[in-house]
Amino acid sequence: MISLVDDLYDTLESARYTAQHVRGARLVVYPSGGHVWVGHHDELLARIAAFLGKPAAPLAGLSR
Repeated sequence: MISLVDDLYDTLESARYTAQHVRGARLVVYPSGGHVWVGHHDELLARIAAFLGKPAAPLAGLSR
C-alpha cells in the first residue's frame, strides 16, 4: 500500500487498514506529495518493481 499524509483524497487510513489485514502487504507512507506522490515517482516505481521481483525500468515516452 502506498499513501501520503497530504493526499486530499484521504487514503492514508484505508491504506493502513488494508496493510494490516492483507497477508504480505507492505505500507509505504510519505509526509508529502499529494495524491500523485509528487517527488517520489522514481523511488516508488523502484519499490513496486522490487515488491514484484522485477528490475525497475523507465517507462518509454513518459515525461514528468
